[in-house]
Parts: sequence; structure tokens; C-alpha cells
Amino acid sequence: MIIAEGILFRRTRMYQQYMKQISIPSHRGSVVPCNSSMGLARTIKELYGQPLYYLTNKLLKQWDQAIF
Repeated sequence: MIIAEGILFRRTRMYQQYMKQISIPSHRGSVVPCNSSMGLARTIKELYGQPLYYLTNKLLKQWDQAIF
């Protein structure tokens, strides 16, 4: 288990370093049309040009189940 934890920790650090290199979209105040949390997820993906982080995606799915 110690080896698996070490690999997970290393991957987490690599992901954090990668995310620091991605710029935050500069256009703010734009309308984000969506009917659901998954629509919001799709818009965020388009703004950032990459898939959502796993936990963000999971949270949006939970919002959809709680709201609708």
C-alpha cells in the first residue's frame, strides 16, 4: 500500500503543477446558458478547453440529483 500511496501522491503533485500552468479565462461577466449542472459543466469545459477535475464533475452530478 505504501507504494500505491507514493504513486498517488506523485500524480497529485504532477496534476497540481499542470493546473498552475493553465491560465484562467480572461473574459468575465459573460452569460453562461445552462439548464442543469451538467450544462454548466459543459460550458466550463469549453471556457477552459479541458475536462473538469473528477471531484468537480462528481459535485455537479450530485447537484443535478438534488435539484431536479
